Amino acid sequence: MKSLCLNQGKSSDVYKWGDQHVLKLFSSPHYRNDARREAHVTQLVGQTGFYVPQVVAITEWQSCPGIVYEYIDGQTLLQKLGPHLWQAFQAAWQFADLHVEMHQYSQPMLPDLRPQLRRMIQSASPLSSWLKSMAIHALDQLSDGTSVCHGDYHFANILMSHRGPIVIDWPNACQGDRLADVARASLVLRYASIPSYIPRSMRWRFASIRTWLNRIYLWRYYALSPFERTRLEAWMLPVAAARLSEQLPKSEIKRVVALVHQLTQGTSRQKEQIYPFRAMVGEGRV
Repeated sequence: MKSLCLNQGKSSDVYKWGDQHVLKLFSSPHYRNDARREAHVTQLVGQTGFYVPQVVAITEWQSCPGIVYEYIDGQTLLQKLGPHLWQAFQAAWQFADLHVEMHQYSQPMLPDLRPQLRRMIQSASPLSSWLKSMAIHALDQLSDGTSVCHGDYHFANILMSHRGPIVIDWPNACQGDRLADVARASLVLRYASIPSYIPRSMRWRFASIRTWLNRIYLWRYYALSPFERTRLEAWMLPVAAARLSEQLPKSEIKRVVALVHQLTQGTSRQKEQIYPFRAMVGEGRV
């Protein structure tokens, strides 16, 4: 393929496809159902009026499935962090604002969140059977919700276009409790490996301030849409366990497994490190 490669992922690459489109091309014919599902749920979210790229077509290239999307001209929010701290903190503020707005939408045609998390936990090979059972037990105590949830909301999945922010990469979209999506975003913000296509200097800068970005994100989200702290804490264990079903770098697997252990066995002092927003706003509500 001679088209310009815009981004390389774990199971797919994104190519410029003419002047107005991009092609998300999956790496194997085995992803055919995944491509259909992603296109379908992206269209469902788009029907709510939230900011997603338009799905143009489902296609194939050399037997590999692909999705043709409209081309969105703009950098990711991660790429736009900038060299100054105030720019990074402003980005965290925008990140929270957009997430609150997303959760105001509902789409009953989307899959339910809790069954999806249960399947992911059950397939999390780095975890022992006991830890899986603990995570599933925690999940069973939690309630359903009706918010549109992205399932992998992070700075690199937001394109800052001339018409405003556009959220991309919706294969894990579902409807459920918004705080599960907040827990996932916080988990990724604090523990995820930074993409290799990000320049080394920017990766270092992000790594040095990611804990503060997470605090600002949680503080701003709460300021706009208050919630009970204990509800968010309750989602952390099943969300972290489900994360381990994905193809993660070994270093990230080690960090998240350690987190799961802390969440099931940790002392109060350890939990204060896990939930940094406690120190910011005290007990009760976040």
